[in-house]
Amino acid sequence: MEKLKGNKIMVVVGLLVLLVGTLPYAGGIMKGLASGMLHVVLGRSSYTLFNFTVDADTNPIGFVLAISYYLALIAFFTWAGISMIRYGFESK
Repeated sequence: MEKLKGNKIMVVVGLLVLLVGTLPYAGGIMKGLASGMLHVVLGRSSYTLFNFTVDADTNPIGFVLAISYYLALIAFFTWAGISMIRYGFESK
């Protein structure tokens, strides 16, 4: 009975890591991209993505680095969550 309980806990923890680790960053990237496109349409060249202020004319690398950083965080939390869930289901 203890092992079954441990497995369920591991699966729940894995799901929490997936949700808490990926959703805020994914939502932030979508919001940042949407505001960036809006600013481009409106003719402004600088906008804020997360805590980074990005000037698309003088600092396109900053935008790429900001997106890459948050994509890496999403990838890590996704991997960690899926690994925990798999461990919870496979261990007996």
